[in-house]
Amino acid sequence: MATSPANDVAEDSQQYQILKIHSMQIEEASCIKFLVEWNGYEEKTWEPIECFEGVGGESGKQNPAIRKFLGEGSNSAKYRKMKNDIATRRPKKFQRNKEELFEISNLL
Repeated sequence: MATSPANDVAEDSQQYQILKIHSMQIEEASCIKFLVEWNGYEEKTWEPIECFEGVGGESGKQNPAIRKFLGEGSNSAKYRKMKNDIATRRPKKFQRNKEELFEISNLL
């Protein structure tokens, strides 16, 4: 099983060069991942934005490759929509669970 360069960065403290970010998607209804092509690797990998965070604490969105990708076409608008979709999903799930808990507590 091959590991992604992003995972290797955390383990080996090595730097990997991003050739290109090809796409993005919402995974598990709560995380935006980017399809990354890495220098020296044939296989592209899906990586969360957190893997692009800088050593100085700057957000992954400040990474030059992410900024370039978000600056192309309508990617920035799609990213904002995905973030909004994630944000609006969480309260509904929480609300449903809160209502279920209330119903369960009334049964007791």
